[in-house]
Amino acid sequence: MKKISNKISIISGSTRKKSTSELLSNGIRNSLTNQGFIVDIITCFDIPLFSEDLEGDKKPSSIINIEKKISESTGVIICTPEYNSSIPGSTKNLLDWLSRPHDLGALRNKIISIVVHTPFEKGGGGAYSDLSRILSHMGNVVLHDRMGRVSGFRKKDGEIVKSWQESLDLLIDNYIKFIHRLNVGE
Repeated sequence: MKKISNKISIISGSTRKKSTSELLSNGIRNSLTNQGFIVDIITCFDIPLFSEDLEGDKKPSSIINIEKKISESTGVIICTPEYNSSIPGSTKNLLDWLSRPHDLGALRNKIISIVVHTPFEKGGGGAYSDLSRILSHMGNVVLHDRMGRVSGFRKKDGEIVKSWQESLDLLIDNYIKFIHRLNVGE
């Protein structure tokens, strides 16, 4: 693996303003910045539908900017809701953009952590499994951590409940250790 940088990108997979994905992404960012990382949150707002007709010199500037942020990051954390036992179209659309050109896309050879959230106590598995499969197929290393399935997520007054923030902090600690293990070959 290449030299570790102190940059991590977080992809917030919802298109809704003030979404749970945004709330969790901000909580993850806070945890990472407290540990000295530089963090970019990437949203799925205003991302055009992927089309090969828009590749090359026709590629939208929003995609070029996201590709740059992802390329400069050692790792990527994808925080997304589960819709109908899978990932939302907005998340998949962004992944399609970042997988291009084939075998050379910005989201390749990255160290990935997945956070899937759902308000249902026994949810998240379908989206987690689908996202893991897609990201592995794209050539990434995915941390499989049970903490990445945030089933029954609760917030209070627009804030993450303390017990959930503690779970996110544990996920981040595991992710940072995973990055270091991969980069030093332990």
